[in-house]
Amino acid sequence: ARDVLLLMMDTRPARLASPPEHPQLAFELNRRYACAHGYDLLYLRMLNATCVHEEYGERHASYCKLAAVAEALSRGYSWVIWLDSDAFFRNVSMPLPLLLSQYGDRTTTGANGSNVTVVGAPGAWRGADVSFAWDRPYSYGPNAGVQIWRNSASARQLLALWWHIPGRARERVHDYEQHALQWRLLHLRTFGQLSGRIHTLGLMPFPSAIDARGWPAFLHPVAHVDHGRHFYRSLLMSMALLGEDDLVPARPHGAHRAQPAGAARL
Repeated sequence: ARDVLLLMMDTRPARLASPPEHPQLAFELNRRYACAHGYDLLYLRMLNATCVHEEYGERHASYCKLAAVAEALSRGYSWVIWLDSDAFFRNVSMPLPLLLSQYGDRTTTGANGSNVTVVGAPGAWRGADVSFAWDRPYSYGPNAGVQIWRNSASARQLLALWWHIPGRARERVHDYEQHALQWRLLHLRTFGQLSGRIHTLGLMPFPSAIDARGWPAFLHPVAHVDHGRHFYRSLLMSMALLGEDDLVPARPHGAHRAQPAGAARL
């Protein structure tokens, strides 16, 4: 069996365009990470903006990631890392085993930096079928934009169940398959979080602070520049590719900072 596959999917091509779009920049960043560790990278380009469930009909494209993961697992990889097309590895030097061991447990820290508490059973990620990034600050649950699947019969069974859970109003409305994950799949006795088959890592891909530039600060090894921060997507990814994550880009000559509507310029 092959070892690790990074998996992405979008309706846009992976090949860099001019100007590049964020899926192409994320692909280049994840390709850099994959090459550093000898992992494979598979980018699937969707022909349509939706996918179709055999009973529930047309679903939003976000649901199609479940079919993509199933395809990747069928190719015999031991591990499949799903990354939304706006997610990428910031830390190129951290291989998957180190990532899991370092961010396997979720912890909360007291206000003074002490009293670190593990959320859930320590080391639970070791026996899980799938581990998700943490959805903080949006929720305390898993984030479906970053998934790490261990290839096993039980993992494939879990994935099939997730695909077949009816999304009802969420089939085509945000937050799509993540709603089924957080509000239904996690709470099933046999397959849910209490069973140990689904685990949420301490990995927080969303920004948890504001940096000196006033920009969202992504502090963990994987960044997910989601739709709520679309202004920063291409900017942050381009700078990461250049290795200039902390650089403040110069403004074009004669440009000035945009003012809020009705604000006076001083």
